[in-house]
Amino acid sequence: MMVVRNYIANNVEYMVVNGLRDYMPGREAIRLLAHPRKGIGADRVMVFTGSGQVPSFRLYGADGRSCTAGREEYLVLAHYLRKEGIAVNAAELVKFLGDGALAAGGEEFRSFEIHVTDSFLARLRERDEASSAVA
Repeated sequence: MMVVRNYIANNVEYMVVNGLRDYMPGREAIRLLAHPRKGIGADRVMVFTGSGQVPSFRLYGADGRSCTAGREEYLVLAHYLRKEGIAVNAAELVKFLGDGALAAGGEEFRSFEIHVTDSFLARLRERDEASSAVA
């Protein structure tokens, strides 16, 4: 089973997937995850790919295309890392967010945890495998 966490910040729903602990989704899996009826639903999918020392992630739109991250995405990431108990190198966050990153702990985003079943996880993998076979 895979666990994802969704956050709502400024009317944008972010799904955070820990790509180091769970499945590393590809473009087609992200499209299915983000779909509001066939999947879980999200406007943006953040795949955590770093560590506490170098907190990095990949950001995708609901269509599976890579997006450029802004301040809001880094605040969501910082919130996720704190909630997950992942020790964060403050200097890395300050590099992206500025000095306000250290005081960013006050934001409270609405969030919820979703447990992805093994059956749905198999569908995600099948989608990615099928798309890579075509390419």
